[in-house]
Amino acid sequence: MKRVLSTLLTILLTLSLTACGSKKSDEASVTNTDPVIETQDKSVDDDQGNIADWAKAKDGKDVAKQIGWENDEFVVPESFEFNDNTFSDPQFSTYLSVGQALYEFGAMSVYIRKAVGIYGGPITDRDIEKNEFSNKWKQKVGKFSVDCYGNEKGSAIVALWVDGSKTYCITSQGLGGEDVGMPADIVENLVKAVK
Repeated sequence: MKRVLSTLLTILLTLSLTACGSKKSDEASVTNTDPVIETQDKSVDDDQGNIADWAKAKDGKDVAKQIGWENDEFVVPESFEFNDNTFSDPQFSTYLSVGQALYEFGAMSVYIRKAVGIYGGPITDRDIEKNEFSNKWKQKVGKFSVDCYGNEKGSAIVALWVDGSKTYCITSQGLGGEDVGMPADIVENLVKAVK
């Protein structure tokens, strides 16, 4: 009897999860302010920059090759200082048409993503479209107007900017999901270094 009930509950749970997961919108997602971000799929496994189908890449040139960016590459700093830590040796990967460089140090991570045109993968795993953060502001870095999101103004958890058809995003956080904001000088230095 217990086995029958257990089997029945498993089937019901599977069916309910299947029904919940089958509701997909055909509309592209668009932010409500500049820049316009169009994506087709935002399925994320966790909040650490990990998506089920990330494919490893050797470096920024390999990212560009895997995605098919002709005459373009993904340039990120070899290392940078942030929160009294040196972040170095990024792990490169791709998902659909998004390139990623993931830096980890202790319980912190910073990931930098680049996409060209309309892309199918998420530019950040944080929910900037549903006002996850209590503050949004713009930071001028050279010719770019960088959209910054965070819980405190001047401490960006997400920094997003557009250069023609290219969209870039830097996201920082603690590996336990704790928010770790980047001060304005770190945002500026990273934006200047990423291409």
